[in-house]
Amino acid sequence: MKKIITFIILCTLMGLTGCANRVTGFTFVSTKNFNPNTEFASIGKVAGSDSKNIIMVIPTGNPKLEEAIDNAIESAPGCCALSDVKVYRIFFYIPFIYGKYGWAVEGTAMKERIPVVTDSVGIF
Repeated sequence: MKKIITFIILCTLMGLTGCANRVTGFTFVSTKNFNPNTEFASIGKVAGSDSKNIIMVIPTGNPKLEEAIDNAIESAPGCCALSDVKVYRIFFYIPFIYGKYGWAVEGTAMKERIPVVTDSVGIF
């Protein structure tokens, strides 16, 4: 009987833990339109996430990586892209009670500087 109680307690404690696993990284990522001939300036570190709940065993939606990136970009005024991006998959679940899962994104916010002017006519 003591072994069964110990097993149940260990399973419960393992079920109460949440985790975040790093999935991938990007050098440069954006979901916004910008001029590719533009120089960029770093604003600072930002983070964003998109997560959904699990009530009992029923998920309330489907989290999207694009939404997590949008939330990170929109958290800094004037930001149009992220560099040095880390993408994490987050998950937390208490069996048959409540859970949460989704995406988390961290990166450096980039702001457009002065567009690079190219002379298409040439010098004569």
